[in-house]
Amino acid sequence: MSEVKSYFIVLKYSYLELIKSKILVQMIIMGIAFVSVIYVATEFSYGVPHRMASDFGLGLISLSCVGISIFLGVTLISKEMENRTVYIVLSRPLSRTSFIFGKISGMALILLCNVLVIGSLALSYCHLLGGEVGKVMLLALLFTFIESILVLSVTILFSLLVNSVLAVIGSITLFIVGHVLTDTMNFIELRISHFPHLIVEAISYLLPNYSKINFRDYVYYDQLIPSSYIFNAFIYGITYIAFILILISIIFRNKNLD
Repeated sequence: MSEVKSYFIVLKYSYLELIKSKILVQMIIMGIAFVSVIYVATEFSYGVPHRMASDFGLGLISLSCVGISIFLGVTLISKEMENRTVYIVLSRPLSRTSFIFGKISGMALILLCNVLVIGSLALSYCHLLGGEVGKVMLLALLFTFIESILVLSVTILFSLLVNSVLAVIGSITLFIVGHVLTDTMNFIELRISHFPHLIVEAISYLLPNYSKINFRDYVYYDQLIPSSYIFNAFIYGITYIAFILILISIIFRNKNLD
């Protein structure tokens, strides 16, 4: 059995297993909750209800994707080890790399479904309220998906190194820190001195800087996004994900599963 075929088999069964966990039902419930909250919120807004709809929608998509990435991602491998199914699967002619990447890709498909389901509701509702569904909104959805894959990768990396509780805490902490790094650097540079700014900037290169791939403010304030910023954000997100995936592959290949 080729590595590529093995990878797609693991991907398929991982996706089907996650579907059976009723994750799609949760997506629909979140979609209904989104419509309900936006309806109430727009009744008390004046002038720009579509902007509120897009802001709430993107926020809900991001939170739901982060929740799925962390709380399902942390058990993605550990559950297989606890149920001892990983030993059966890896006893076949299947490399550990194909197994781990197949599992991650199956989860990534679930995250994509989540973005598409809730994103479609957000775009539709925004359009009904008189808003324009433009390039900025679509880019925000794309980078929300990239953000969720980065969160998933970080969570799985933690789950291979520490127990589930610490993995969840670490992933949530990095997510929060990653969203305030840029603002923190700007604040320190303006209010304090240059040296602390350099320290925070050095940390931002080591930790995932989620603020670099956050386009939601551009949507809310209806601002155009420079092409260079889009390109740099995309390269940053993909490169960081690739780096984390390489670490995951190395650690899992050398991990003692006994």
